[in-house]
Amino acid sequence: MTLLDDETTPLAPNRDNHGDGQSSPDSVPDRHRQVSVNVIPEQYISRVLPLALSASVGMAATAATTVYAYAVIMCADPSHCRDAEQSSYAGAVALAAAIANVCGILTLGPLQDAIKLNPKAGLFFWLTSRATSVAVLAVAVIFKSMPLAFLGRIFEGFATDNLLHYSLSAVYVSASDRSRFPRLMGTSLALYMLGMSVSATVAGMLPSFFTSFIMALSVFAASVAYLVVFVPVASGTSAGGGSGAENTGNLTQGSFGKQSGLASRRLVSLTRPLADLFLRDRRVILPAVALLLYNTTQSYLFPALMVYTALNFSFTGKQNGYLLSISATVSAVYLLAVFYVVPKIRKRLGKQKAAGGSGDGEHSSRHEFICAILSMSTQLVALPSLYLATKVWQVYPLVGVMALGLAAPSFIKSYGVSLSDDKPAAVASLAMMESLGGLLSAVVLGSWQSKAGPGVVFLVAAGLVASAVLSLVACQLVRPLHSGR
Repeated sequence: MTLLDDETTPLAPNRDNHGDGQSSPDSVPDRHRQVSVNVIPEQYISRVLPLALSASVGMAATAATTVYAYAVIMCADPSHCRDAEQSSYAGAVALAAAIANVCGILTLGPLQDAIKLNPKAGLFFWLTSRATSVAVLAVAVIFKSMPLAFLGRIFEGFATDNLLHYSLSAVYVSASDRSRFPRLMGTSLALYMLGMSVSATVAGMLPSFFTSFIMALSVFAASVAYLVVFVPVASGTSAGGGSGAENTGNLTQGSFGKQSGLASRRLVSLTRPLADLFLRDRRVILPAVALLLYNTTQSYLFPALMVYTALNFSFTGKQNGYLLSISATVSAVYLLAVFYVVPKIRKRLGKQKAAGGSGDGEHSSRHEFICAILSMSTQLVALPSLYLATKVWQVYPLVGVMALGLAAPSFIKSYGVSLSDDKPAAVASLAMMESLGGLLSAVVLGSWQSKAGPGVVFLVAAGLVASAVLSLVACQLVRPLHSGR
């Protein structure tokens, strides 16, 4: 079952009965039964885009204050934690990050099931979970309770940035025009980056970290109201056998036996995105590996950068904030240029291909591949250069160049989805690999930085990005073999 199948008619009634009296609903196998679902009508899909902006504003408002809240709970003087307190504080932050990452990975499979029935379910779940995490953390600060803070982190794990992008992508992929999905993805990420840049600046001007909590809760509440009022859904039916997820579930369930019960069904749900990837849709494996390697680099890259600039160039929190703002702004402008400015220029020059041709899908896929390679290549230049930087002024332009690579996930995911016949399942599989990369990132880059010095981590990161590039190139080289089958 897909959200809205582009090549079939999922909202059409069952047509097995052609009037010969030989078919009936009871005789139709389970995999062909019609399942009641909700879909966002085609003309309203773009209304989801503002939620990428508002969600990132709410996230960024509490990004720094969340870490400071742990210091308030654990240290007698949050601004000057003692040595023993510093050790406990660092351990608590690391444990909290691990809890959030694990919860995010475990949430993806069940969330995929919910989104298939209602495409707004993922966004509702994300917004309410993120708001709950902020509220619980505020209570934890009041009562100086670290267990409550960890509970808040669990809810934050249900609402990671990867799950936000997945919930948004699950809506965008239902667009019938194949070339529209990459544009929606790119615009969404640009708005997300823009929100991060603006909100981080505004949050730094607030009088207290509690004010940032109030700001975030207000933004999330307004986002939920917007989703209810301005993003309608329409009822319909979809064939039960149309989804790769169900088919994978049947394949996997056979290994447990028909009497495996609820526990086995839950395990199937949790592992479905990976099962879809490795058992059914192997054409997406190499883009998924590229996304895993890339996110293993990116998830911890900016914390590693802040450690590096603080130790080598004595950067303050304010200066590191400038780096974040520069990165988010450059990435947002780059994405908007790729998806809006450049196409308009090409159209003016008469080089824009007319929409609706049979080669549109192939052209769009090739465009996403090229953009992904170019985006990651900028980081292959910037990361080793950061290791070699000796002056403060060199850091800012290098971070700007590195920020061009932050758009790569949008291009990689769009390219991977273009290879798949079951696009919603591919979106979930890619999101799972992206989340696994986030889980590995702190372990891989954090351990290298602590053992080999603050700058060597950029060489390791460059190696991971190079591996991601090779994985994507290999996929493009073997693609004709798949298309010939």
